[in-house]
Amino acid sequence: MEIMAKKPKRNKPFDPAEAARIEYERRRNPERWGANEEALRLASNGTVQSEAETRTKTRRITRFDCFALLHQREGITSDQLTAVRRLQGDIAIRYRVDGEAGVRLVVDQSSSAEMVTARSLDAGKRVDEALAEIGPLSKEILLRLSEPEVINGQQVNWRAAVQTVTGEAHPHGQSALVRAACENLRLAYAEIDKQPRRAA
Repeated sequence: MEIMAKKPKRNKPFDPAEAARIEYERRRNPERWGANEEALRLASNGTVQSEAETRTKTRRITRFDCFALLHQREGITSDQLTAVRRLQGDIAIRYRVDGEAGVRLVVDQSSSAEMVTARSLDAGKRVDEALAEIGPLSKEILLRLSEPEVINGQQVNWRAAVQTVTGEAHPHGQSALVRAACENLRLAYAEIDKQPRRAA
């Protein structure tokens, strides 16, 4: 009996347009982005805990700070925590500690010129826009609790920070002030998201 050899499978020709479409869809879907490993190695992400993927659980990456603690204790809602993480994400981009280099622009031609990116400038505008809507006290609380950890990876004694900003010494009062700041931020983002998008 003669055995017929299998014909080798032919690979489909490479279609750059299809590859670009797939990449575009991947970038549009945050659930498929995965972790930015370069960013996780930065000192500024020292408060980020990464739980490895197992056969039964997907990988979990959590920033453990006062906001995560308050959320865990049901002191702030998931929507409030999401608003804080959105602000912190833009702060990280603004100060270029998010692990993505981007295309650099020289703002000033002097020898001490600071290199920034178009992306960091946009993030700075978003930070300023959100903070302008929440009032000076909430703004100061959120910046005192976010910037040291996001930019320098420094652990913040959040109760001491809130007391310095507000003078409030009682733990329940401190938690209430952080909760109010988070809610003000959530409301600010809700209003910002209602606005029509500006053309680039």
